[in-house]
Amino acid sequence: LALADTFRGAEGAERFATVLERLAEQVRERALAAAAVRAGVAVDRWAALWERLTALPAEVDAVNLDRADAFWSVIADLKAAARL
Repeated sequence: LALADTFRGAEGAERFATVLERLAEQVRERALAAAAVRAGVAVDRWAALWERLTALPAEVDAVNLDRADAFWSVIADLKAAARL
C-alpha cells in the first residue's frame, strides 16, 4: 500500500515505470525458465504478462489511468500467473 501511494505526480510516474520495469525483468526470467522446460501454457501466461508489464506505463500515461489501480491489477495478474 505504501508503494502504491508513491505513484502520484511526475516523480510517481517515474517510480511506477521503474517498478514495472523491474517486475517485467523477473517475469521475463520466469517465461524463459518455463520455455526451457517446455511448459507451454506457463510460457504463454508469463509471456503475455511480460508484454503487459512493458506496455502498461505508456498506456497508463496515455489514458491518464490511476497508477495505483494499474499496479494492483498487475499484482492480481502476477498472482494468477504464479498459481499456474
